[in-house]
Amino acid sequence: MHSNTGEKEQSTGNDTNRRVALLIGLILLGVFTRLIPHPSNFTSVGAVTLFAAFTFRKTWLACLVPLAAVLLSDVALHLITPWPAFGAIKLFVLAALCLTMAAGRYLRKPTPLKIGGCAIGSSLVFFIVTNFGVWLTGGGFHYPLNLQGLLATFTAAIPFFQWTLAGTLFYSAGLFGALKLAESAIPGTRSESAPA
Repeated sequence: MHSNTGEKEQSTGNDTNRRVALLIGLILLGVFTRLIPHPSNFTSVGAVTLFAAFTFRKTWLACLVPLAAVLLSDVALHLITPWPAFGAIKLFVLAALCLTMAAGRYLRKPTPLKIGGCAIGSSLVFFIVTNFGVWLTGGGFHYPLNLQGLLATFTAAIPFFQWTLAGTLFYSAGLFGALKLAESAIPGTRSESAPA
């Protein structure tokens, strides 16, 4: 009887270590892909947000991953480039990531089609919310606050959308594909997954 308790405690400890490692790994992936040279917006942040929302049962953990990744990488970018670390536009970025996180919470049994649909949907939401924020706050551009200015903002942003979409699809495939491989190779991999 005593040995079962010890095994259960060890299993719980291993699960906690695995969760902490996954949490740190996802944050670092989000930071790393924003710091390495890449086409504008080709990062893992959208995919990491979807994956964290799908993987972590606790909503605060799912929120922590993209928030930490974006804020830490913004500080690093500010230290090495003229990139502003914080600004009004950051609220729109975080709002778009929260909407992505909400979508990921409802991604129950992932199939390539569902994952692709969520990646496309979250990329569209990110495009709409952040570019609305750029128009509303100025975001370094000076489009008039009227319909023509809004259309000009979205038109100017179209070339960046392809990279947002490509990055989110690419990293989503990698993260969910790695999870599928881990599930088949390591029993109990999804012990911390969001409820279906």
